[in-house]
Amino acid sequence: MTFRQQFILTVLDKGLLALIVAVAGYSLTKSIEAFKGRQALENDLAKARDQKQLELLQSQLSQFYWPVYLRLQMDNVVWERLLQRCSNDHVRSQLGLRIEKDFILPNHEATSNIIEANIHLAAPESQLMDAILKYLRHVAVYRALRAGGNDGIDPIAVGELWPGDVFPAVREATLRKQRDFEALLKQRER
Repeated sequence: MTFRQQFILTVLDKGLLALIVAVAGYSLTKSIEAFKGRQALENDLAKARDQKQLELLQSQLSQFYWPVYLRLQMDNVVWERLLQRCSNDHVRSQLGLRIEKDFILPNHEATSNIIEANIHLAAPESQLMDAILKYLRHVAVYRALRAGGNDGIDPIAVGELWPGDVFPAVREATLRKQRDFEALLKQRER
């Protein structure tokens, strides 16, 4: 083989090798760019998903869980005073009646309205839903008794017990949703 043929063969060999490296480099670059594009898209989708989840939790907490929880807590706080409406002491008796008329019954009404208007946001699990339905039934019987002029009769007298599980169930769900909300906020800060 002549020098010229050997030179041409070497140039072609090196050229072919350079071409293969260039094609491989180009393919690798395109693959890396595609990977980065997919990664960016996945990150954007994750951010959008987290934002929607954050918005949902915020709506659930602000329009359902916290308002219902606080109203039930207010009922708990004044409950003992309500019982005084049966007291022999005229002042305590009147105080208990006023608390029932001016606070408990309107508070039950407002709580029921919040529940009815926003139950779709709550998406409660079955145990919480059962407790909420018992609460609504109790309030309906309470209202019906008062509307019928039965001021001295409580729902318990007609077999409608206070749903003692409603407050703990709402408290638990509220605090769980609040923890989820705060965890998602912290996650977004990273």
